Amino acid sequence: MRSWLKIGLGLMGFLLMLVSCREEVLIEEKLVYESPSLRVYELAEGLYRHETYLPFKGKPFPCNGMILVEQGRALLFDTPVYDSVSQELWKFIEAQSAHVEGVVTHHFHNDCLGGLAFFHDKGIPSYGQEQCRSLAKAAQMPVPKIGFDQSLIYNLESKQVEIFYPGPGHSPDNIVSYFPQYRVLFGGCLVKEAGAGKGYLGDADTLQWPKTLLEVERKFPATRWIVPGHGAMGDTSLWAYTRALFTGEK
Repeated sequence: MRSWLKIGLGLMGFLLMLVSCREEVLIEEKLVYESPSLRVYELAEGLYRHETYLPFKGKPFPCNGMILVEQGRALLFDTPVYDSVSQELWKFIEAQSAHVEGVVTHHFHNDCLGGLAFFHDKGIPSYGQEQCRSLAKAAQMPVPKIGFDQSLIYNLESKQVEIFYPGPGHSPDNIVSYFPQYRVLFGGCLVKEAGAGKGYLGDADTLQWPKTLLEVERKFPATRWIVPGHGAMGDTSLWAYTRALFTGEK
């Protein structure tokens, strides 16, 4: 009897593993749009990474954002630096037979909301952590229309994104966005790409930064892939890599 019970439990575990494998979405970047000012990569059906450029030391510095699309609806995560490139990104999304219904800004620097005025002119609502709104106003940047304190859950038909403020790091207001159906986290500038340095620290809290990253890890333990604010997508080792930049640990 015990042997049959063990076999049954083992078979159940194997079947659950197969179901889990089937449910995991394959993430593989594919370039679907390219111009001198904008690149868009499809990560999986309905999920995109957009790459735009910020002048830095005479060279274009790549900045990441995300797009979630479902049944003609689209949610944008961070804008290009310039309104002209926001318009180009808008046209790409419209070409996917989708309409942008909201913009989420991950902190108050121009690589996140520099091109937000274009979307405001279209009457599109925007979201930012409350500190983001006050900091953007003080910096005379476009101000997100709708504020939140700790978290915001946005449902786009059958897809969902959880937007979370874990604490200060790169800036006092930096947030992350997690896409559970894909197990992808958009870490923004709170997370560094592999091999990157510390970057701009003018508004950073370098002592709190590693602790803030631990909050993100605890909040989203099922994360498989991370898109940083700048540079290449990676796996969850980017958490440890970024922490090590500020703790000296390896």
